[in-house]
Amino acid sequence: MPPTTSPDGDLTDSGDLLTPVRAAARRRGAAAFARAVADVVAAAKGREASADVQHVQAGELAPVQLDELLGPSLFGGERVVVVHAGQDGTKDLTAGLLSYAKDPVDGTVLVIEHSGGAKQKALVEGLRGAGAVVVPCAKLTKPADRASFVRAEISRAGGRASRDVATLILESVGNDMRELATACAQLVADSGGTVDAAAVQRYHRGRAEVTGFTVADAAVAGNTVEALQALRWAESLGVAPGVDRGRAGRRRQNDRPCQRPTRQRISAGQPAGHAAVEGGAGAAAGPRLDR
Repeated sequence: MPPTTSPDGDLTDSGDLLTPVRAAARRRGAAAFARAVADVVAAAKGREASADVQHVQAGELAPVQLDELLGPSLFGGERVVVVHAGQDGTKDLTAGLLSYAKDPVDGTVLVIEHSGGAKQKALVEGLRGAGAVVVPCAKLTKPADRASFVRAEISRAGGRASRDVATLILESVGNDMRELATACAQLVADSGGTVDAAAVQRYHRGRAEVTGFTVADAAVAGNTVEALQALRWAESLGVAPGVDRGRAGRRRQNDRPCQRPTRQRISAGQPAGHAAVEGGAGAAAGPRLDR
């Protein structure tokens, strides 16, 4: 298996997503790494819905545990093992990973994260030499790279958008990769596939104005699509789609039928603080006046 290097964070151009061993060199590109792992997991579950996925930290993993994770399974089935922070592993663990990369087990995909720094750099080089796919997951800093990321996310969700629209999405949503990925998926779902400037403007306007009442009002009015869109905006922003208790209380008070106001009559010689109530359900006297 020849060594392969794929474009930044894009596993779709690196051949089979289920190549037995992958190394992700992450230079502060947490979102790109998360997307790379998600692609592998989705491919594994696409081939077998019950595929087992396990995440482990290299710094907490002993070589004997690695053998248990990657050894042949008695029950078969697809497996994805993600080893995070591979640079923090011991020399023995590094040796075990490199040994496995030379003779991987069928049905198991091993994904190894590396910080991309000098620490344990030999791990990445050794994996590349063993034929692993190496995926650079650098932080996107150039506007053109961010626009390409947006278009790739829209394409991944089954839609399409021009570069100008991708730039508009960046201006509306910002540069957080996770928020951009969420926005792209929702835009495709809301627009039916073709994401244009009008769809982005609707998304940005609705996202900025969403409140708990937006969700409730749309649901009560029977606008299912609008309610679901508002609910997704509310969840992405952390807005609780509920009813304001204060306003609900005021509405309940306004719905009550009008009652005849009571009158208080203080008889001559009656001790201060005592009163007879007229107009209520019978006359009553109390130790204090109703306020």
